Amino acid sequence: MLTSGAAEWLIPQAQLQPFVRSVKPYFSRSAILSFAEKCKTHPGIVVGQLQKRGDIPYSHHRNLLTRVRHLLMESEN
Repeated sequence: MLTSGAAEWLIPQAQLQPFVRSVKPYFSRSAILSFAEKCKTHPGIVVGQLQKRGDIPYSHHRNLLTRVRHLLMESEN
């Protein structure tokens, strides 16, 4: 699977793929939180990548996502 440079920078695929293999198809909240902590990234990043890859539906783990638009808009000013 090809990934963008940003996705690779946020979570190296060498870390993400073993995680996916070890927990798929049961991506529990605790597994995602633990993996995010191990990667030193926000759980929403993990959820977003899992959703984009098609490993979990977009309706799952939405409570781990956070809004960032306001942060991006501030940086444009």
